[in-house]
Parts: sequence; C-alpha cells; structure tokens
Amino acid sequence: MCGIVGYVGGREACPILLKGLHRLEYRGYDSAGVAMVDEDGALNVYKCKGKVSDLEHFLAGKELGGNIGIAHTRWATHGVPNDVNAHPHCSESENIALIHNGIIENYRVLKDALEENGYTFRSSTDSEVLVNLIEYIRSTNACSLLEAVQQALRQVVGAYAIAVVEKNNRDEIIAARQSSPMAIGIGRGEYFLSSDAASIIEYTQDFVYVNDGEIAVINRNKPLKIVTTIFPEYDWVREILGDKVDHAEVTMLLDNGVDLHSYQPTADDIIKISDCDLFIYVGGESDGWVEDALKEATNKDMRVINLLDVLGERVKEEEVVEGMEAEEEESVDEDEPEYDEHVWLSLKNAETLCNAITDALEEIDPANKDAYAANAASYLEKLAALDGEYQAVVDNAVRKTVLFGDRFPFRYLVDDYGLSYYAAFAGCSAETEASFETISFLAGRVDELGLPCVLTIEGAQHKIAETIVQNSAAKNQSILTLDSMQSTTSADAANGTTYLSVMESNLVVLKQALN
Repeated sequence: MCGIVGYVGGREACPILLKGLHRLEYRGYDSAGVAMVDEDGALNVYKCKGKVSDLEHFLAGKELGGNIGIAHTRWATHGVPNDVNAHPHCSESENIALIHNGIIENYRVLKDALEENGYTFRSSTDSEVLVNLIEYIRSTNACSLLEAVQQALRQVVGAYAIAVVEKNNRDEIIAARQSSPMAIGIGRGEYFLSSDAASIIEYTQDFVYVNDGEIAVINRNKPLKIVTTIFPEYDWVREILGDKVDHAEVTMLLDNGVDLHSYQPTADDIIKISDCDLFIYVGGESDGWVEDALKEATNKDMRVINLLDVLGERVKEEEVVEGMEAEEEESVDEDEPEYDEHVWLSLKNAETLCNAITDALEEIDPANKDAYAANAASYLEKLAALDGEYQAVVDNAVRKTVLFGDRFPFRYLVDDYGLSYYAAFAGCSAETEASFETISFLAGRVDELGLPCVLTIEGAQHKIAETIVQNSAAKNQSILTLDSMQSTTSADAANGTTYLSVMESNLVVLKQALN
C-alpha cells in the first residue's frame, strides 16, 4: 500500500502536501515525492528514496511555488525502492504527472504496446506505464485529460487510486479509484485529496468518498453561485469579482422592475437561493420571506449577508416629518420599529457593505482573494471620491432643503450631507394618493423656501409633484427625478448602468435642486 495526497486551492500547496505525507507515512516509507504546477504553469516534480523527512531535505532550495499539487509516499511493489521508481511519475514528454496506489496487473501488455509506439521508460514500475498510456491516448485522440484518463482506465486490470495533474493547468486534478481508498475534502474554494481522510481533517470535516470505478474532476474554478435581491448588491458583487465575474453565476432576484416592498419570491427563486454560495439581501420588513427560504437551503455552507445587520446601529427607523402623509398601520407593535430599508442610497454605507461582500467572497473563494481585495480597493476609492463630490456640491449649494412630491427613499443620502427634506410619503410607504392638506403644505414650503424644483423617484407618474407645482405661487418649478435604483434590471446593467453611474446622475439632479 502507498499513501497519496493532493491539494488545489488558494494556499501554497507544498506545505499541505508534506504534512499530509507525514500523516500517511504508515502506508509506505520506501520513497516519497511531490509534483506541483506553479504560477507560470510549469510542472515541477521532486522525488527521492527514503522517508518524507528525506524528501524535505531534498526540497531545500527547489522551486516549490504553486497552489496545486499531488504527493506520494511509497511502499514498493513493482520496482525496487530508489529515486527513479519513486512517485510521482511523469509522462515521456513531462507534461503529465501521476501518483498511484495499487497494482496494475496487465502493465506488461500495456508497456509492450507503448514501446512499439516509440515510448521509452525510465523506471521499472507499473505506474509509469499508466501515465504514458494516458499521454498516448491524449495525443493520438486530441482529447481532454479527463477523456484520456477515462479511456486509459478502461484498459487497466487491477487495483488503483490515482491522481493526475498536467502542465499549464493550475486548477484541476483528475482522480480515480478501483479497490483502493480515496477521500476528497471540500473546503471553501479549495479541495484536498487523500488515501485517508484523517490526514487532512485539520483542513475540513466535509468529505466525499470516491466509489469504486468513479473518476473525480477536482477543479477549484467551479462557478460561484451568488444570489442578490436588488440591483446595488448585484452591481457591487460584479465590481468586486472584476474579471472573475465570467466564472461566477450572479443572479438578481428583483430583475423585472418589481419594487422591493411588493416582491414575493417564486419557486424558482427559492431554488436559486437553496444551493448558492453567497446570498445577499436587505434584511428589512420587506424581506420577511427570507427566513423561510433559508430553511430550505441545501448548501449548509452558504454565506449570507443581511445589509441591515452589517450596518448595525447606522440603520435608521422610518420617520414621519412635518407635512408628510401618515401611513395607516395594520397593527401596532411598539417593540417592533420599522426601519428604513434604503441603505444602499448612502455612499458611506456602500463602502461598508462592499467590504462585507469582499470578506465573504474571500472566504468562499480564497484562491482569488487577492484579486477581490484589489478590485474592492479600487472600487472603494471611486465610492469615496464620489462621496467627496456630493459633499462639495452640498457645501457650495444655495439651499440645504429638498422637497419630494413622492415617496422618500433618500433619507440616508440627505442625512450623510446634513440636508433637510419634505416629502409626501415615507420611503417604505405604499400610499399613492396625497391629501389636500399634504399637497397644500408642500406647495407652501416650495413658496416659502423658493425651491426651483419638486423631486420625484423613478417610475412615478408625477401627478402629486405636478399638483404641488400647480398649487404653488409661481407654478413654474421643474419636476426632476432622483433614481433610487428600485426598478433597475440586469438588462440595464448589461447596457452600462452601474451603481456609480446612477449616483453620479443623481448628483447632477441634486445640484440643480439645491441651486
């Protein structure tokens, strides 16, 4: 028996491989070796006669970089214990490396056939025959490594547990077994392979045991599944993913223009949430359905981000300001305050929330954490710069008050910059008709403050704003729109709409409203 171990993920592979070999040395101590694919795609193979400690000494000064590798500690069956017969074995071209536990009973027949096709052999092992058979099939059939392994194993008689890596492939290990043990450990964005799960249990307790006759493709680039509820979350995720976005499935649930406050998930939405790696939602009263949806989740390792929870004490309760239409309450519970859910309309909040998203992505996909950190840092600089532009506009503005003939989801924004506001309804209100008293009050404020415009939100019919203007003294105020991003779709995103572009457009409108 021999011990095999493998790793692919975001960490340096070599220390993990060596620790695994030490724990597997009871399975063989005639020789040991490692094969790793470095950042440049080079396949580096190092092996020697003796114990794992001898291998460690041999590795001193060698190129040991790379986030993927396989390793082996040998108990000799075919071939005497020496450096040449040690695993991993390379194909003749040195493009493929293989480790093997078991005995290939028909290796002599396979070897003869390969020699007839021009192959030469360095060792006297049955394992070198298999790696060259894989290469021969791959080159003659112009097929993938997986297909070559599948075809090669159909010709093999005997017992085996194998792991195969290939030059220039930094993401994938092909593993297979027949009558020899093999376990795959599953971490966050990383995978471990071993003859004995006990050797890798410090890294994960989530194991899959490969069955007889099975081939496993261990690829760290399995697409991330990320589900968001609203557009700002969707856009932030895509910004932080950067060029990794093509390797992720990012879903926005509210993708048909439906308002957050009236959305109810479909069965398909629940299914999408169920097995995703990361789920992001606002977390207010409108998301009351989420608790039940998460109970149905099949991915128990899912990371969940509740925006309101992330912001904590910075979340504001809904307020009714002077002149605002009071909403009728269905039930009164003084212990359950209603919070303003529109936290994304603060650039300062956006910075905090993007940091939380970055942390989550780094946790579920550590292999790309450096890229996520760099993307986030760049994006946060843009958010901070735009925040500074908002402050400058407000500091230099003639007026410090805005008036909405509509719902008012922009409380976080105006509070950030010390602005006052009047509005027909609170931000989470479902009301659509304003009373005469509300219209009269708001028209009076337009006159009293000399406001040049009445504001609305996207998608509104502007009837209330128009009525306010008609009831003012001058009757010539502009009606302008601030976009709260509650009806932005992924199609809009595909056409170039981003969180930043919307907030930049809102700044232009705000500047006009304040001067």
